[in-house]
Amino acid sequence: CNLAELLTWQSDLGEAIRRCTEGAALARDVLFGQCEAFAHRVRATALMEAGDEAGAAQDLGIALATCMRHGLDDEMLATRFQAGRLALHRGMVDDAVRELQLALDAAIKRDTESYAPVVRATLARAFALQGRPEVAQPLLDAVEPVIETLALPRQTELMLAVAEACHTLNQQDTARHLARQAAQQAAIRGFRAWALQGRVLLVQLTTGEEREKAKMEARALADMVGETLSDELGVSFEAKIRACFDT
Repeated sequence: CNLAELLTWQSDLGEAIRRCTEGAALARDVLFGQCEAFAHRVRATALMEAGDEAGAAQDLGIALATCMRHGLDDEMLATRFQAGRLALHRGMVDDAVRELQLALDAAIKRDTESYAPVVRATLARAFALQGRPEVAQPLLDAVEPVIETLALPRQTELMLAVAEACHTLNQQDTARHLARQAAQQAAIRGFRAWALQGRVLLVQLTTGEEREKAKMEARALADMVGETLSDELGVSFEAKIRACFDT
C-alpha cells in the first residue's frame, strides 16, 4: 500500500487503485485494521484525483470507521485530512472546516508524518472560503517558515496548499510564486499529481503566454493520467480537468 501512495503522487491512478483494492481485501482477510484503513484512504485519494468524489467519500467512510474501531490515531489524522480536502472539492466548506480542525487536533497530539503544516494551510483556505480571513491568515503565517524544512513530498504538497489559500485570500503574487515553484519541483521529481495541480493553478493565476504554456503543460499531464484510468474513471477525470480550466 505504501507503493500505492507513491503511485498516486506520480498520477498512476489506475495502478494505485488496483493495488489498494488488493491490499484492502488482503488486510481484511487477516484482520489487519491499520493496513485496511490505509488502503481505503489511499484509494480514496486516487479516486478524488480521478474525479470520482462519490467513490472517494465511500472509501473515506470505511477508513474512518476502521480507524475508530481499532484506535488508529496516526491513520485517523491522514484520513481526516483527506476528508477535509474532499469536502472542499465538493464545495462543502463547513464540513471541510470540521474535518480539518479534527485533523489538526490529532496532529497536535501526534504527528509522525508531518501533516500539521499542510492541514493548517488547507484549513486556512477553508476559513478564507467562509469569509474569515482574520482566522485564515495566522494559520498561513505559521506554516510559511516551515516549508523549507520538510521532506520534498510534504514540501511540494504544502507549497500548493499555501498557494491555493493565498489565491483564495487574493494574495496573488505569493500564490503565483509558490505555484510556479511547486509545479517545477514536482515535475523534476516525477510527482505528476502535484505538477498537474500546480499547472492548473497557474492557468487560474496567470495571463498571456505563461497562462497558455501552463494550460498546454497541464493538458499534456492530464492526458498521461487519463491513460492510466478505466473508461468510466477517464470520463470523470476529464470532466474534472475541464472544470478546472473553466474556473
